Amino acid sequence: MAIASSYPKPPLLHTSITSKNSKKWIPITTHSISNTPLQFQLPLHKPHYKIHQPIKPEIKKTTNPSCTISDVLRLMDSLGFNIPVDIYVSLIKECTESRDSLNAVEVYEHICKSDVVPSLPLLNRLLLMLVVCGCFEHARQLFDKMRVRNSKSWAAMIAGCVENGECEGALRLFMEMQSEAGNLCKCGDLIDDGILVCVLKACVEMMNLELGKQIHGWLLKLGNCEIVWTARIGNLCKEEQFEGAIRIFREMVREGVKKNTFTFSSALKACGKLRDAGCCGQQVHATSVKVGLDTDSYVRCSLIDMYGKYGLLRDAQRVFNAREDKSNIACWNAMLMGCIQHGFGVEAMKVLYEMKEAGLQPHESLINEVLLVCGSSNIEKMNA
Repeated sequence: MAIASSYPKPPLLHTSITSKNSKKWIPITTHSISNTPLQFQLPLHKPHYKIHQPIKPEIKKTTNPSCTISDVLRLMDSLGFNIPVDIYVSLIKECTESRDSLNAVEVYEHICKSDVVPSLPLLNRLLLMLVVCGCFEHARQLFDKMRVRNSKSWAAMIAGCVENGECEGALRLFMEMQSEAGNLCKCGDLIDDGILVCVLKACVEMMNLELGKQIHGWLLKLGNCEIVWTARIGNLCKEEQFEGAIRIFREMVREGVKKNTFTFSSALKACGKLRDAGCCGQQVHATSVKVGLDTDSYVRCSLIDMYGKYGLLRDAQRVFNAREDKSNIACWNAMLMGCIQHGFGVEAMKVLYEMKEAGLQPHESLINEVLLVCGSSNIEKMNA
């Protein structure tokens, strides 16, 4: 007699695989209290474990504070070293550019206490630093102690007097300079060092018309009349009276007054502000060719800038290509700005690449301007 189990035989489950990522099922049967078979589905897919990367500690970059002038002086003193003149020149230059009066006085007093025997160029640098930084009393003390002075020494003190509102002192120094230097002080030195400009400004402030006339007559006697004419053009440009500046230039041409490079650069600056499509600038250019000053670097740069402002790219390019000094960054910038202002993106890119080939680094702001004009990312590869 066969004995049959009272429990029903559980059904078998078959494993089926439909795809690579499908789940596999195995039959597992069990019985509950109610004798009803229960089935559990167990997935056999490969679990995905997330591999955690080790946390790297963040390294904070610490920047050392910049070394100040006081630190340099204290360090050299603590080491017992005598500071060479080159170091003093660098410190004086830094003070002059930053216009830091405290550092300027510190450098001045340190030089006075040192064993350095300053030369006249060093004293002039030191004097200019004190004037620029507003330490006029220290500058006056230094100037009075100087046994030897040249036109640069007088120029720094006269300019300092004018800037500090001591116009009467500026005129007194000018007269003292003439009596002390005599014929040794050439008119060209006076003009180059800006002494004449400061003295004339002092004459205006003091309403000293008589002295102004004397200076004018003195210049005419020495044959430097073009200096006065050029100064008038430059002053009109500063006051944005550009038509008046061109009128003075045309008077110079009619009167046959000798012109210099500053005359043409100032006149071309005024031409670039007029709205005559560059006609006046072309006339000034022709005049510069007649007198043989069109090859000067300052005049060339002014011509490129003037033609570029009017969008006369061919004329600007002609002057640009005729230059001999390929390293003059001012000419490159003028040519580049002319292309940018009038949307000549392709030409601007060519100028950038030519600058790179010439070993010059374009300014980042100019590169950004070209990027805006061209709308291209190719220029970014130039910095790579």
